[in-house]
Amino acid sequence: GITQTGFTLEETTKEIDVAIEGARNKGFTGQSSQSTEVFILPDLSDTEIDSYFRKIENVNPLSIPRREWLYGNHYIKDYLSLTVAPGGVGKSTLVLTEALAMVTGKALLGIQPLKECKVWYFNAEDPRDEILRRIIALCQHYKIDYEKELGGLYFGSGREVEMLLMAGDHGTLNTKLIDMIRQRVKEYEIELIIIDPLASVMTSSESVDNFKILAKSLSMLADECKASIEIVHHTRKLNNAQEVSVEDSRGGSSLVSASRSARILTKMDAREGDALGLEDYIDYFKIEPAGKNNLSRPLDKISWYKKIGVTIPNDDIVAVVEEYKPPSAFDGITHQKLKQLWESIKGTDTYLMASIQSARTEHKMSVHEYIADFLELDYDAKVTKTRVKTIVRSWLDSKMLKIKSVPKSDVDPKSYRKDMVKIVVTGENIPGNMYAN
Repeated sequence: GITQTGFTLEETTKEIDVAIEGARNKGFTGQSSQSTEVFILPDLSDTEIDSYFRKIENVNPLSIPRREWLYGNHYIKDYLSLTVAPGGVGKSTLVLTEALAMVTGKALLGIQPLKECKVWYFNAEDPRDEILRRIIALCQHYKIDYEKELGGLYFGSGREVEMLLMAGDHGTLNTKLIDMIRQRVKEYEIELIIIDPLASVMTSSESVDNFKILAKSLSMLADECKASIEIVHHTRKLNNAQEVSVEDSRGGSSLVSASRSARILTKMDAREGDALGLEDYIDYFKIEPAGKNNLSRPLDKISWYKKIGVTIPNDDIVAVVEEYKPPSAFDGITHQKLKQLWESIKGTDTYLMASIQSARTEHKMSVHEYIADFLELDYDAKVTKTRVKTIVRSWLDSKMLKIKSVPKSDVDPKSYRKDMVKIVVTGENIPGNMYAN
């Protein structure tokens, strides 16, 4: 039975009734993944039905509104956007920094916001004091006067007042709270909502169906408020060797499908750190182009960020994020030196092999090793190999170098083989000022 020892059936029934009434008073509607399968047929007018069957006629392309991007190619009004990362990468610090960039209109991370806008940042996990520490640290690092410049920032903490948007195994939406949020967002003219993280504003099981219901509700909220809604979300448990993408977010593809821009953050690994010459590589992370971005072109290069510690006035050390730009392969090389290198490649009698793996002999060496020797770089260092590969690739693309096929016997006098091997020679163009400092 449903009764516990010492309770009558009548007493138990009364307690259940009280619990149900309490849930209703908190705003839970009883709408669930099961109830969403029930279709209520609306009584539509002929005009509304006609809207299902529009034709392309008398359309002025200039009358179609432009997409309202707020920041880069990620935050866009009327839609959801998604940032996914394993724990500890830096997603909360990144989105908070981007929020301050949009509130102040400043390019804090190298991206210029299209305009200043009001932002509501809700952190469902951290206490209010921790959020304030991060805001103060960012203001200190980026020289923001928080009393004068952060009037458009609203924030809340789930430790102070819980914000529960969904509960129950079947995904019951808290429509009463969502309606109250909608009203306040419109009243304050907020253009960006950040929910960090999504899993902490729901107690329902993290099923595909539940995430789909919640994402649809948030998409409608974004549309009705003419705002962008950013969801910060965790990945599911992954093994260390697994390639990660936004599809690995908890809840699978349901959130990705509902988002118009999705990105994945991953830590820099030891191999990447070596290639960039960074010993403190664990403090760096990147936005992977393996995310999802179906309203603009995918990133054509990886965006790197670095976490550093800032000591705020109370002597706490708080992490902030700043943009990191890997050094150019041509940094520190003058135009004159580049021209001399090109002339040296043109005049050498040594065969310069296209493969970086080519072993050095009396007659041949890789073009990469030749360039490293000429520039007096440590060829055994991984950062040097990365650098010279970039130089070779750049010069091939700009036709300052070209690849030529020659018989192997030309490269190795001891060989009688006539199969062809690839060497690098100078091309039709010579180095210009575009690569030199």
